[in-house]
Amino acid sequence: MTQRLTCLLLILLSLNAWSQNTPEVYLVKTMNGNVYEGIIVERNSAYVILNTKRVGEIRIFTEDIALIQIKGSASIATESMQDKADSISNYGYQPPPNYLFSNNAFGLKAREGYYQNAWLFINQAEIAFTDYLNLGVGFIPIFGGDGWPLWLKPTVKIPVVKDKVQWSIGSTNMFNPDGLDLNLGVILTKMSFGNERSHIGLGVGKSYNDSEWNSGVLYNVNGVLRISKRASLAAELYGLKYGSLYLISYHQPLGDGSVILDIGTVGLVESGDNFWLPWIGVTVPFYVPPK
Repeated sequence: MTQRLTCLLLILLSLNAWSQNTPEVYLVKTMNGNVYEGIIVERNSAYVILNTKRVGEIRIFTEDIALIQIKGSASIATESMQDKADSISNYGYQPPPNYLFSNNAFGLKAREGYYQNAWLFINQAEIAFTDYLNLGVGFIPIFGGDGWPLWLKPTVKIPVVKDKVQWSIGSTNMFNPDGLDLNLGVILTKMSFGNERSHIGLGVGKSYNDSEWNSGVLYNVNGVLRISKRASLAAELYGLKYGSLYLISYHQPLGDGSVILDIGTVGLVESGDNFWLPWIGVTVPFYVPPK
C-alpha cells in the first residue's frame, strides 16, 4: 500500500513539474481583429514578441493590441491596453523602415527587411541579420550604358538605452562591377533619440571618392514623426562641402500596410541656388521566418 501511494505521489509531482515547465500559449488580438497564437518571448511597454508556429517570431506594438489572454482562459489584457482598445483605433500603423534613402535607426529587428523602389529605376533592399546588424544593397539599371551602378549599405546598431537611445555606424559604398569608373561613398556614425515611431538622429561622417577621403566633415540630421493614425513624416539632411542635401518624405501605408507609399522631395541647396525634385516611390516591408 505504501509503495502504491509513493508511486502515485511521484506521478503527480512529475505531472506538476511538467506543467510548470510547459510555456503558456497566448492569444493576442489586435485592433483590426486579427488573432495570433503563440508563446510570448518578450513583453515590455512598447511591444510584445510572440513566437508563432506558422511564421515564427512576430512583433506587435502595445498600442495595436486590443487584448491578450492565455489560451482557454479569460482575458488578461492590462488596463492600459484596454484603455487603448477603447480609444481611437491604431489599425494599420507601422513605423517606416526607412527615412527616404537610409534605414530607420530604430527599425529592422532580426529577419525584418524591406524593398524600396523610387522613380521606377532606383532599387534597394535591406535586411537585418540580427537586431544589431543590417545589410542593404541597391542598383540603378542603365540600359545600353557602361554597367549598372551598385551600392552596399552595412549598418551596425547598438542600443544605448533600449527603445530610447540608439547608436549606429554604417556606410554606403557605390561602385560599378564593370565599365563606368565609379568608386565613392560615405561612412557615417549617429546617435538617435526617441523610438522607432518618432525620433531624431544626429550624425557625423566622412565621404570618399576614388579611394581618397574628401576634405571636410559630413553632418547628418534625420528622424521620423508620426502625424496621424497611420502616417509618418521622415526627413534626412546632409551637410556637404559644397552645400546641403535635403530629403523629406511622407509615408502612408496602403491597405493592410504591406505596401507603404513614399511621397516627398529631394533638394540640393548650394550658395543660394536651390534645386528640387519630387520623390515618389513604394516601400514593401517583409519578414523572413526562421527555418
